[in-house]
Amino acid sequence: MKWAIALSVTTVIVALAAGLVASALPPKYVSKVSLLVGPVTGDVDTLRASELLTSTYSQLLLNPSAVQEAAASVGMSADDVSEDSVVTFNTDTRIVTMTVTTGTAATSTRIASSLTRQLADQVGTVDPSAPGAVTILSVRPQTAEEVRASATRYAILGGAGWLLLVAALLAAFATRGGSWRQTSPEESSREREAERQGAGAGYQGEDEEPNTGLSKRERVESPDDHRDSLLL
Repeated sequence: MKWAIALSVTTVIVALAAGLVASALPPKYVSKVSLLVGPVTGDVDTLRASELLTSTYSQLLLNPSAVQEAAASVGMSADDVSEDSVVTFNTDTRIVTMTVTTGTAATSTRIASSLTRQLADQVGTVDPSAPGAVTILSVRPQTAEEVRASATRYAILGGAGWLLLVAALLAAFATRGGSWRQTSPEESSREREAERQGAGAGYQGEDEEPNTGLSKRERVESPDDHRDSLLL
């Protein structure tokens, strides 16, 4: 019962600590861009060609040259811009979505705007009804949304992680054949006394004859005893 109460209390403490850490984390700013590849409506061949181009355009958004230029515009490295930018696409809807997440709203907005502009420059002027046409669906000018870590989510994850750790430790202890049973001081004293008595029962002194309880000196006959036996 005591260990269950202790586990519950420690789980609550860990969960609260995780929630406090999450609430103290600085916010992130997300700038999102959505692009429609191809016309809204058209013949079957045009729409199919547009579906194939969604993959191509998603790769063009984050090509090394575009990333390098976007990084230079905000004073970041190209690797950091690549890590902060995520592009996904859906061939059924023909929509390409780019999400840029950084520590400031201005940085996220500039990176997203730079990458979108460069894609538009690469595609060039295309007939809106052609498969390669690109339509920006996002709100202009580009904006960034503040996102904070969820304290509740972190608290749940922290508590669950603590319970998993305790379960793993219990499993490891049980595998080694240990026991979590707590022994009272009285039981410990009785166990030590029984061990001492068991050890003493099998011990025989150095000068003690087996099965007699007499010492070796007591078993040696004196000279007077030997003379008396001769007179008889």
